[in-house]
Amino acid sequence: MKQFLVIVLLTPFFITSCNKLYHELEDKIWKGELYRSTDDKMLSDIILKFSHDTLFVFSNAIFGADNDTLLFQSFAEADSVLVFKSPKGDTFNLKYSYLHDERDEHLDFLGKDFYIMLTKSNEDLRVEGILNFYKNKKVPIESYMYLDGAYEGVVEMEDEMANYFLSEIGGLSIKLVFINDFKVRVYVKNLMLSYIYSSVKPKYETVDYWVEGNKLFLSKNKSKVNVIEVKDWGKTLVLETDDANVILYKIY
Repeated sequence: MKQFLVIVLLTPFFITSCNKLYHELEDKIWKGELYRSTDDKMLSDIILKFSHDTLFVFSNAIFGADNDTLLFQSFAEADSVLVFKSPKGDTFNLKYSYLHDERDEHLDFLGKDFYIMLTKSNEDLRVEGILNFYKNKKVPIESYMYLDGAYEGVVEMEDEMANYFLSEIGGLSIKLVFINDFKVRVYVKNLMLSYIYSSVKPKYETVDYWVEGNKLFLSKNKSKVNVIEVKDWGKTLVLETDDANVILYKIY
């Protein structure tokens, strides 16, 4: 992120008009990585191609299948910002920096909560294998929805007697550990049961999930955790059912 900001703030821009911009960038393949701004976490490899008034995007984060074809809307020369819109209606304001020398060309974009760092590639999109990384799936548009690390919380029952019973047997907690490719490990832990069965390691199951808005929808799993709401920009997860609720806090 720091490297991108230095480029944006200190480097004179070679592109001084929309026409010049597309003349410099169009019909070239740009390859690089997409990062989350808050922690510089790389979210996906990315390939871009400009063609006339269209930007084709191949990325497994932020853009994905819903936003792989963006139409040019406007260009704010004073702020070096390009505005694109997808057929679905999502708008992307991208502040750019373009650098070149005798050997290389570099293109960087700063979005709302992400940034992209690219170099010109001599490959062609028709080359076999160049897009093997791209999964062509719908993905979250908000960078905080790419969860990582672990969350943990204590189950609280809606029924007072059930809640008392849980406390008597050592309580029940849920831990979620997020791994790559929209998968999460679900741990359900109880002190008494762990003692009875002498579990050295807590048992868990790995579950696939998908994202809609700020909610995670888990595939069928033994713990019966189905829908999780993401709050506080990814710092807190909330699970609510008719019988119980859990607030899970990020622990690492």
